[in-house]
Amino acid sequence: MSSPRAATASDADAFQSRRAVAVVVGVVFVDLLGFGVIIPVLPFYVRSFGVSDVFIGLLAASYSLAQFGAAPVLGRISDERGRRPVLVLSVGVAGVAWLVFGFASQVGAAAGTTAGLVVLFGARLLAGAAGGNIAAAQAYIADVTPPERRAGALGGHFV
Repeated sequence: MSSPRAATASDADAFQSRRAVAVVVGVVFVDLLGFGVIIPVLPFYVRSFGVSDVFIGLLAASYSLAQFGAAPVLGRISDERGRRPVLVLSVGVAGVAWLVFGFASQVGAAAGTTAGLVVLFGARLLAGAAGGNIAAAQAYIADVTPPERRAGALGGHFV
């Protein structure tokens, strides 16, 4: 009969690594959810402002454009200041941006269509910029994952 193996420091490190990866994957999931949930309702929401369908495409593209521009910037900041602050701040900023996006129709009703559209684009750009945290998320996973598991952790969670 064999005795149970005692927990080692490497077991604790592996647990911490898995937990960190799970948290970061959760952050990225929330980012992607914020991007994807809005897409099906975006045409109806934008049309309520009485503008052409061109604005729907521009608004949808604005998120990705901001994310594309912000990813290297957030990656560099996370190298200098740390991964966690960038990830936490970006999730908070995205939450505020989604909230503002939801209230854009009230701004449009109160201050006019142009003001509502400016709020829509501003909120979408801000959410996209916050979604640029994927570079910091990948770097964080690379930081906490042992080299022999790194490819699997990055590939399995970001595909």
